[in-house]
Amino acid sequence: MEITHPTMSSYCPDIITSTTQAKETLARIETLTHTLMQSGDMSLLEEIETLKKELETEITHTKELLSHAISQTLKEQGNDTIPPISFTPHGFVIEGNIRFTTPSAKDIPVLKALSRIKGYLGARSAKSLNLPQLQEVKGHLGASSATSLDLPQLREVGGDLGASSATSLDLPQLQEVGGDLWAPSAKSLDLPQLREVGGDLNAYSATSLDLPQLQEVGGNLDARFAKSLDLPQLREVGGDLNAYSATSLDLPQLQEVGGNLDARFAKSLDLPQLQEVGGYLWAPSAKSLDLPSIVTIGKNVYYTSKTSSEVITTLKDLKARGIIKGEVKVF
Repeated sequence: MEITHPTMSSYCPDIITSTTQAKETLARIETLTHTLMQSGDMSLLEEIETLKKELETEITHTKELLSHAISQTLKEQGNDTIPPISFTPHGFVIEGNIRFTTPSAKDIPVLKALSRIKGYLGARSAKSLNLPQLQEVKGHLGASSATSLDLPQLREVGGDLGASSATSLDLPQLQEVGGDLWAPSAKSLDLPQLREVGGDLNAYSATSLDLPQLQEVGGNLDARFAKSLDLPQLREVGGDLNAYSATSLDLPQLQEVGGNLDARFAKSLDLPQLQEVGGYLWAPSAKSLDLPSIVTIGKNVYYTSKTSSEVITTLKDLKARGIIKGEVKVF
């Protein structure tokens, strides 16, 4: 194992020695247990029990060495207060808030085993974020300066996920973000398992979005530069849905938009399940408009002099039926 970080250089020999002893003791227990099963020699039980106690002591010692090494690393990263550290079969858990200046397992080997953070992760000055085993951050994950995020096992962020400088966002296991997902500089979002964003989803610059499982966005969904918007499972957007540049929208399950729906360059607007738009509806370029389930549009609906007569007739009919609460207006 190549040691590049001073903390690991200091503690790794002791950790390796302690771990090796534990593995040897475990192997001895397994051998004796196998012999006991084959021979029925019950006198081996006493030796097995003694070895089990030794193994427990060796494991405890190894955890103490690891905790010390991790704590030293966190102090070197600028943390004056070190939260408790616990261990699971998947790695170690930081039981509180933490910040990093260089959160990369490539530079700091001990971070390869970080699996959960029960508070927030602050890494705003880091240029990259490489934590290969991290599965969950209970609070916010802030990496506003990072141009790349390498978090292949990340499944859940309880608060905001801030990646405002990332040029792309590829998180293959991410399923839920409890707060805002902020990636305004990313040209593409590849989040194949993402189901829910509790706050805003800001994909301002993205021209490509791979979000096949996304079902709910609690706040605004800003994808204004996407050329098309294909979200087959999306049911609800609590705030505005901004698909300003999209010429096609494939949203077969969409039922509710709490704020405005801006699809001003869409060539058609076919939303079979849509029941409610809380704010304005912009679809002036649509040559066809099919909203068979619509119940209410809370504010104005806009069209232009180039809007087809068929669409204008449909809008006036919706207004006459009391579905459009605002006005049907030219702009």
